[in-house]
Amino acid sequence: MGRFTLTVILILLISFFNTFGNSPCPRSGHRMVYDKQLQLVILFGGWSSQEKYLDDTWTWDGVKWEKLNIPAPSPRSWFGMAYDDQQQRVLLFGGRDSLGRSLSDTWQFKDRIWTELFTDHNPGARDHFSMDYNPVSGNLLVYGGFDAGREIDHTDTWEFDGKDWKRIAITGPNAWSTQNMAFDQSSQKIILFGGMDSTLTIFRSTWSWEDNSWAKLSFPEVEGRTHFSLIYDPVNECLIRFGGKNQERMAFADTWLLERTGWLKLDITCPAARIDHSAVYDSKRNRMVIFGGKLPSPDKTRFGDTWEWDGRKWLVVDSDEQVQK
Repeated sequence: MGRFTLTVILILLISFFNTFGNSPCPRSGHRMVYDKQLQLVILFGGWSSQEKYLDDTWTWDGVKWEKLNIPAPSPRSWFGMAYDDQQQRVLLFGGRDSLGRSLSDTWQFKDRIWTELFTDHNPGARDHFSMDYNPVSGNLLVYGGFDAGREIDHTDTWEFDGKDWKRIAITGPNAWSTQNMAFDQSSQKIILFGGMDSTLTIFRSTWSWEDNSWAKLSFPEVEGRTHFSLIYDPVNECLIRFGGKNQERMAFADTWLLERTGWLKLDITCPAARIDHSAVYDSKRNRMVIFGGKLPSPDKTRFGDTWEWDGRKWLVVDSDEQVQK
């Protein structure tokens, strides 16, 4: 076997293991979306255990992670990402970059290509906000967040109609950042829970978005949380949330369902306690997928494991050692 042949084989092996032989590095503040066109989970960005902002794009098919070696938005964390059903594309907005600046750019991911979308208006530079697609209006919805210097705490709500951004409400829920929201198919409303305000007070309330306004729901209040995940589970026909931290900065490893009468905590074995992870629902395989996350500061432990929820129990499907700097 000649030297040229050996070189070619070595290059192919390196390429294979770079693409298929690994998983995303442990991280927090990343985002995941299920791309219905590709029928794959898409992961982008985040913050590594070396406190490096990331700009890598990965796909998850239920068996393996694959890194896409493609041009992408600048490295960032704590941004918003959601799937646009009408245009069959992933949309990304804002976040915080490696220089500590909040961002206000909008991107789409379609056919495995990232493209920046230039709009006449935008919600302004912000991170730690909530974002999801609202199939009732066919628009993307953004609420809250703050800028990197915490000079501005945003209480407004914006919509993206596929071409431009428009502010549609000035005030909203009493939590302005680190809350989460998701579309509840059962009620056909966007539901928001938790979060904190500029005094770092963590809230217990649940809100709904309907007719261009927020309304507080009269559910029994449960312990407030920030930095948790929230998605709709079609198997149980309700929203499901996992993890997050409370007012005492304690991380949790619990799973909750939102029923018609309020939140119900499940008595089940869960992934390790964490915050700042990301979750998405894979509608092809009927699985909720979570990846990564961290422990509250000053602990710098970050996770690189992948878990799936089948509607009854959690299963670890791809495990990586947690990393501590």
